[in-house]
Amino acid sequence: QFGRFVNKGPISQKAGGDIFFYLHTLLWAFAPWCLLFYYAIYKQVRQLFGKIRLVEYYTLSGGLLLLLLFSLSRFQLPFYTNAVFPLFAIIMAPYCYGRLSRFGTKFRLISQYIYIVLFPVVILAVNYFLKPGNNLPLAIDIIIFLAMALGIFTQIKQSSQQVFLLSCTVALFANFYLNTVLYKEVASYNGQITAARYLNQPAFAAKHLYSLKLTNNVFQFYTDKPVDYLALDQFNNFKPDSASVFYANQASIDYLNQTHANFKIIQSFQNYPQERILPDFINKPNRYKVLDKVYLITK
Repeated sequence: QFGRFVNKGPISQKAGGDIFFYLHTLLWAFAPWCLLFYYAIYKQVRQLFGKIRLVEYYTLSGGLLLLLLFSLSRFQLPFYTNAVFPLFAIIMAPYCYGRLSRFGTKFRLISQYIYIVLFPVVILAVNYFLKPGNNLPLAIDIIIFLAMALGIFTQIKQSSQQVFLLSCTVALFANFYLNTVLYKEVASYNGQITAARYLNQPAFAAKHLYSLKLTNNVFQFYTDKPVDYLALDQFNNFKPDSASVFYANQASIDYLNQTHANFKIIQSFQNYPQERILPDFINKPNRYKVLDKVYLITK
């Protein structure tokens, strides 16, 4: 019985993944510090092979070992990098404020200004294509960003401190937009949440709820009552003891149609099934291309 519930799929989004996936994922996942981090790694590895004593070795060996293991495993899940961010931050931090060589100082300024310019441009481009219904959060974000940037330029004279604080400011600017606009837009297309809230109405209080897949965890979390699991291949022969509602995603409905199952659709909801935010989702006219539906059905 237990074997039926074991996830036998790969822990990746694509078989035979790119071995360099995490190296280029860090360009945005560890932004705006990634280029400076790569420089820090280069300097420390060079000192290591040059037999120059480092202050400590744990962060360097631990961070690179985890990054190497993730890369060789060919996993395609960007959030795996979260495990190494604290180690990377410790490695990179001294290069934000310490005295560097002439080349290192120029590289630090250039690498940070790349993100300082790029972040606002990308956010404005995303908002243009996303076309959210409310631009007030973006307007507030821009006003706060400009006020903080003006304060930094007028109050801070040292260039290394200026660029560090501006990097922090653009990171806050980007994250404010992501959390107040982009992620809310994505969440509005989460069919599992919409379906769960629909079932939380008093009209469905006496209904017995089932999910046709174990992976529908979000749906189960947002419903106000327990949700039982029914294997998809058992749906045809299942005879519920009471009035029941079944949650099914698009793939499950396709399977039921192929097997000529007898069911009635109560309601359907638009759904964005991806974990990643694809360009077609951001581009509102093309958004329909990456959407499917989830369903509430009954027998």
